[in-house]
Amino acid sequence: MLNNNDTSYETDAEADIAHLMAGRQITLDEIAVELAAIELRLRQIARAAETPATPVELEPMIDSLRSKAGQLREIGEEAGKLARIVEGDVPLATKFSGTGDPWG
Repeated sequence: MLNNNDTSYETDAEADIAHLMAGRQITLDEIAVELAAIELRLRQIARAAETPATPVELEPMIDSLRSKAGQLREIGEEAGKLARIVEGDVPLATKFSGTGDPWG
């Protein structure tokens, strides 16, 4: 069974991550931008697969690519939201939403 979290097959290309970040560590904004680019690329591949060079049914593959792109969009949006919170662009709640009691 395929384990998508298995790092034993990690290649040198996978380990080469310096181009993904401006500094020594990746920011949430950088993660969001990279995920948006990958999402777009998956959607482009799905669109191109609608007209394959070989007459073969690719609808399941196309649907899978679009589904994975949608999942990446959600993850990217979450990274962007977290980035805005961390940077102080989104004020944090000072009280619990249900009771109005203050934090801490």
